[in-house]
Amino acid sequence: MDNITSKVGDAISDTTITTKIKAKLAADSIASAYNISIETNQGVVTLSGKAPNQEAVDRTINIVKDTDDVREVKNNLTIQD
Repeated sequence: MDNITSKVGDAISDTTITTKIKAKLAADSIASAYNISIETNQGVVTLSGKAPNQEAVDRTINIVKDTDDVREVKNNLTIQD
């Protein structure tokens, strides 16, 4: 039963992390200017999508890294052509 409880706790925590990140990005003038996908699994956040420039990518990564309970950031963002 502890394993199931742990998995539920992880899922809630991951959802909370994703929600915090989305709120922080929405409040940022640079990071909110484009649409990205955010997936969180056991505190590891994976970012994907297209950013307008390197500044936006860097800003997004820094915001995510500065979010509580984020253990690692996997950056799959690309720069728009």
